[in-house]
Amino acid sequence: MKSIANFVPQFIKNISLGRFIVAVALAIIVWGYVIVSQYPERTLPPMEVTLGEPVPPPDGLEVVPNENQFSSVSITLSGPSDTVLAVTVSQIKPYLDLSQCRVGTCLPKVQLKEPLPRYVTWKSNPEQVPVVLEAQVSKTLDIEVVRGGDVNPDYTLEGDLTASPTQVTVKGRQSLIDRVAKAQVSVSLSGRVGAFRLSQGVTLVDAKGQAITDTSLSISPANITVTGNIVYKLTSRTVPIRVVTTGQPADGFIAGNAQSTPLLATVVSGNLDTLNKLEYVSTQPVNINGASSAVSTTVQLEPIPDVTFTGGDTVQVEIGIVPFQTSKTISVQLELVNPASNLRYSYDPTVVNLTISGPYTAFQPELPLDKIKATVNVQDRGVGTYTIPVQVELPNNLVVTNSPTVKVTIFAPVTPTPVPTITPIPTPTRTPSPTSTPTNTTGASTTVSGTSVTTPPAQTPVPTTTPPATNSEKAPATSGTGTTPTTPAPPSTVAAVPEKMAVSPEQSSAAAASAAPATPTIPVQTSPNAQPLINPETPGTQATPTRSNMVLMIFSPPDTSENAQSASATPNRNTHYL
Repeated sequence: MKSIANFVPQFIKNISLGRFIVAVALAIIVWGYVIVSQYPERTLPPMEVTLGEPVPPPDGLEVVPNENQFSSVSITLSGPSDTVLAVTVSQIKPYLDLSQCRVGTCLPKVQLKEPLPRYVTWKSNPEQVPVVLEAQVSKTLDIEVVRGGDVNPDYTLEGDLTASPTQVTVKGRQSLIDRVAKAQVSVSLSGRVGAFRLSQGVTLVDAKGQAITDTSLSISPANITVTGNIVYKLTSRTVPIRVVTTGQPADGFIAGNAQSTPLLATVVSGNLDTLNKLEYVSTQPVNINGASSAVSTTVQLEPIPDVTFTGGDTVQVEIGIVPFQTSKTISVQLELVNPASNLRYSYDPTVVNLTISGPYTAFQPELPLDKIKATVNVQDRGVGTYTIPVQVELPNNLVVTNSPTVKVTIFAPVTPTPVPTITPIPTPTRTPSPTSTPTNTTGASTTVSGTSVTTPPAQTPVPTTTPPATNSEKAPATSGTGTTPTTPAPPSTVAAVPEKMAVSPEQSSAAAASAAPATPTIPVQTSPNAQPLINPETPGTQATPTRSNMVLMIFSPPDTSENAQSASATPNRNTHYL
């Protein structure tokens, strides 16, 4: 190493500066020649740059082609001469990677789709290409059918031309979509007769009616089917549609309302006489056999000679199937509900006739009478007479078609008459008494304590029942000068006689003539000949005897003493009206 270090300075001293510079220049020239001859550069003709392939822009973005500043680039190749010369133009496919671009201007680098051979390099001029991107949007438009040409004068277009589908969706960049105003399909009617069906492409036009031909716009669907019917000029008439049925519904059901959609049909014919006689058109028979619910179907109209249906010969029909309704009149016993416990009720009638109506199946096999109740609600009603509607309880699906009422009379409660306590009166023991001297034959006169008492003539007593004696008492004797003691009369027997019992005039006068000094507590017994009283408010019931319908007749037994033998042994009688 030390010897080399000493050699270099010495060598530099021996070589002149001029020779050194010449040597370097010659070396560069030789190197350049070798490079150019062995590694030449090859510039290819300008070629178009592919946008978005194989790397498209992000979703929702679209390139604006006319906004690109450069549509082509130049590619220069370098490398070994034989290798560079072997590269063909078809191998060079420049493109732009737009995956990182956003809305607006983007500067992606130029790239090649396929790799070059080994030791071959390339460069692009320009290296970057400006690209403008816009948002991608869509718009839905209604199809407008444009008629072209004229129809034969002897014919006419029936109705309007029909497009199917009726809408299209246009998709593209924002600036183009904003220009689209209409989507149209054109149909030429020249020379057409009868029904026709065409498939036509969609044309997009702007607000001025100018077609937009940009192929970057996508239309879905691209073709529209147009139908129409060109008919001979005939006389037309609109008539109703009659729905025809066949078969019978299930048991207990009947066919109800039958309706078609549409309700009317328009017909045309060249035979005016046939058209004038046509009052309706019929459908083909619809089978409703065994149906228990509504029948809905599509059916054709019956063809008519020399008559054409406009708008199609099929209709939608709806046939109602409803339960068969029947009725029956039955008699039901009335029942009072919610009566007050302290009032009396009378109502008429007690049985009402109800007309029950409902589906036929509810009456099969028999009407459920045990589930039908007729009631009259008398809740919160006082004394008086009312006309109250009958409330009826029925099973499901049954109704009452009549509205019976009941006259109800409400009475005040009956106040019971207290029954007096019957106290037996003891029968006193009879004692001997002096003989009385009779004074006349028509009426016995007895002197008691200086007073003359005339006994009324003998009367036939009403049979009575005398209660048995319970004990014996001695009657006190009346003493005094010139007086004759008399035997006190035994207790009187009282009979309760109904007010309506017959009484003779003699008995009435004798009762009026008798005067009882006092009214003792006496037993009341009903005469065996008395008839029961009928309650006038409630026929069929017996009235309770009161003071208003009782007569008390008091009889004294005849005096059996010797003084009274000449007098008639007729009991005394007092009558009291209660």
